[in-house]
Amino acid sequence: MSQHSAEIEVNNSSAQGRRCANICRELLGKICGSPKSKSIASANDDYKDYLNNLRLLRTEVMDLIMVIQYIRNGQLSFDEATSSLKKSYCDIDNCIKILYKNDSGNKHQQYNRKERDFDRKIKDLWKCIENNPLFSRFRDEHCRNLDASNNNQSKNDDGTNGQSDNVVLLRRLGLIEDLARKMALEIGYRTIPQRVNDWLEHQRPGCVLPFDLVFEDELVEESDRKKVLQFLSWKPADINHGLVDVASGLIYRYPDTGFWVLVRNFLILGALAAFTLLFIYWRGIDGWLGLGTSAGSYDSEISAVIVWFGVLSGIVVHKLIGNAKDNQGTLTAPFRPVGEWPLYLSARTSQILFGISVAVITTFALIFLADELEPPSIEIAFLAGYSMDSFAGLFASGLERASKTQSQRLGQLLGAESQKK
Repeated sequence: MSQHSAEIEVNNSSAQGRRCANICRELLGKICGSPKSKSIASANDDYKDYLNNLRLLRTEVMDLIMVIQYIRNGQLSFDEATSSLKKSYCDIDNCIKILYKNDSGNKHQQYNRKERDFDRKIKDLWKCIENNPLFSRFRDEHCRNLDASNNNQSKNDDGTNGQSDNVVLLRRLGLIEDLARKMALEIGYRTIPQRVNDWLEHQRPGCVLPFDLVFEDELVEESDRKKVLQFLSWKPADINHGLVDVASGLIYRYPDTGFWVLVRNFLILGALAAFTLLFIYWRGIDGWLGLGTSAGSYDSEISAVIVWFGVLSGIVVHKLIGNAKDNQGTLTAPFRPVGEWPLYLSARTSQILFGISVAVITTFALIFLADELEPPSIEIAFLAGYSMDSFAGLFASGLERASKTQSQRLGQLLGAESQKK
């Protein structure tokens, strides 16, 4: 027994020694910085550089689309826009080369190997644009001698083999524009989540980010913006402190910490509980104040709390039906998962409290007007809550328009700061 106890003591002492050694290594790693943490930090920096280069590529692609639109709208002739097309070609080609140089050992691919299919698609789209007859003659020209080569070009060297008909030219320009928009959409799938996080970082909890308004310059087509927004809703972990609503095109900001999420949820529950208790004891309060309402009398067929629950039911049903209608055209679930309910409530605390205040006003109106009109019933209370919520929605839409204007101003400030940097 003594030998067995001695072995147990040795094992315990060795286990304590290993724990102490692990703690010491963790402390040294925090103080000095372990090689693993440095490698992760450098990988994150490399990936941020990769995203910044993608955004630069997206800017050049949008410039190319703008020039093509000028030609197709008749604002510029093809000869007048040749130099601009050449410059866009050279700028995009340089961005592609910088972005994917030394492809076999690219650092961002070591950080996230899931990006390889995306990289391949971007390069394939650019190859299709590069092989277009309008751009094929730019391939062997040097960007440094852009002006000199432009002067040496003949006027009929426009990729249409000297045809006088502009149909071929417009068709090829349309093909280039379509491929360029697909490039911009693919780039947006990678760069927009980080930009959304940058926007949410500058917003307070409870504010909304109007996605269509903010990213209208990057994704001109509404269908493309809807695709990216659905992509964000399918990957909620990529968005920090934000909930995506595809139907309205809004992203709701919720608090950074779980403590304030709970505080906001308890604020909503506390308001509901307080007004419920008020209407439960409305008979005593009515008698004490001497108001003499029918809902406060002891011989009334319906009490104030039933009117309160009827109004609340009408408001909730109207919200649920409106949410289901809005989500019919989207590929998202009509209702949010249960795990997101606390976050959703904390993000929309002000709107929910506004709805509770509308319910309170409607309930008091039914109680005090019961003597002049017919006595309130559960059906009347339900219909009153349903109609009042639709009326309040018109007022809330004005608040959302004001928030969109504020977000647009914030975007201008962020753009000015980025240009200074």
